Amino acid sequence: MPWLFDPNHTQVEYACRYLGLSVIKGSFDAVRADVDFESADPREWSVSAEIDAASAVSPGFARRIEALRAENFLDAEKFPTITFRSTKFEPHGNELRLTGQLTLHGITREVTLTGHDNGEAVDRREIKRRGFDAHTVINRLDFGIDPTGTVGVAEDVDISLEVQLI
Repeated sequence: MPWLFDPNHTQVEYACRYLGLSVIKGSFDAVRADVDFESADPREWSVSAEIDAASAVSPGFARRIEALRAENFLDAEKFPTITFRSTKFEPHGNELRLTGQLTLHGITREVTLTGHDNGEAVDRREIKRRGFDAHTVINRLDFGIDPTGTVGVAEDVDISLEVQLI
């Protein structure tokens, strides 16, 4: 039986510095993915994911959510979907490197995430699950997010994933 993406146990989170003083964190509530992890060889794995840009959230400050979704940042009305399509999985020691095409704000760039296959477990309902984590840093300017309207926000954005499959 093939592995299926579990959006209820998956988090896509972002973090970036504000004024060099603190880190602003948030996540996306609407993530979908198609995965192929059937082979024992990670080099044969693939993933295709979509994130609803308007699902960006950040706790503690309602205006921040509005700003994230507006044209100075994600411009969710004009660019409603953030996508990732893998092009390569590579084992690297005890880590995995996942390379693919990230489309954000209408611009596509190659990115590489580094992470781990966290193994398998059976939950309390006897459902077999598999977990992964991954991390990368992107420069938001590479994706056309203009620094003019985003004064004080760092250019580098940390992206972290916690993914479960069923």
